[in-house]
Amino acid sequence: MTTITDTNMNTNQQINNNVFRFKFDDQLSNIMQEFARIHKHDSRVDFKENFEEWYKSNEESIAREQRRLTEIGFNDDIKNKVFRSIKYYYVKRTPNDNTTSQKIRPDKYVQHSREFANISISYINDKCIPESKSPHKSYIDFIEDHEDDINLEINRLMENNNLSNDDAKSKIKKTFKNHYFQLNKKTKNNDNTNTNEQSNTNI
Repeated sequence: MTTITDTNMNTNQQINNNVFRFKFDDQLSNIMQEFARIHKHDSRVDFKENFEEWYKSNEESIAREQRRLTEIGFNDDIKNKVFRSIKYYYVKRTPNDNTTSQKIRPDKYVQHSREFANISISYINDKCIPESKSPHKSYIDFIEDHEDDINLEINRLMENNNLSNDDAKSKIKKTFKNHYFQLNKKTKNNDNTNTNEQSNTNI
């Protein structure tokens, strides 16, 4: 009888075999490893969403690699292979933060400036939630409308918290989306309260 453990081991072994059989070139591997390092602690939803954005921004390199792999016999879905390789191979082989030579403060202690936090919160309240924008669309618009503010905050995080440019960008994105979900939830709760109060009044 096949147990769950056996199934997981077989799945991991299959992934590892595929990785080594059709190994990505160094250029793409380095990009994938960097993505894994930055997003290894993401939630499942955030990881997948960030992967979709990353994939689109690297489509040219991935398409070039797909042509190379096809020439040596690869005929599977390249996007699925890239995702599974990052998720189940590179993420697990990415060193923990406490093993790096330069210690970085835990993310929960890295705080944004009060000014930048107020800018993002106001933007979400004024431009995103009233228009029912998705978190992804909201953040894309925020980048376009507040590019200078974001660049200033990136530089501040890099200087004050020893973050890399990519880590600073990731921190800003995570915080923005956390603000979005909190504010959106608060708005929905207020709407439900007002609806219930109105219903009680009409009784």
